[in-house]
Amino acid sequence: ANLPAATNPSNAVGGIVGVQNSPLNMTGLSICSANVPDKIASAVDTQIDDQASTTGSLRALLQTTANQAATGAPTGPNYQETGNNQYVLCKSI
Repeated sequence: ANLPAATNPSNAVGGIVGVQNSPLNMTGLSICSANVPDKIASAVDTQIDDQASTTGSLRALLQTTANQAATGAPTGPNYQETGNNQYVLCKSI
């Protein structure tokens, strides 16, 4: 029997969650979550890391499209809380 194609799970804000290898200038595997609103992204980084989107074990990329892959360099130096920005957050594991 053929199994259905695997799909990534969704997070609480409708973004996808997945594992990537070396996203956002990090090394090794990271779990990434897309479509995270700016206030949530900033709060998460403040609570578990260093409050900066470009450094530490949690990094972020300002999305230009929904469910964007975490490629390239992280956005920085800090989160921009506009009420409209969404980020891809990646945490090294």
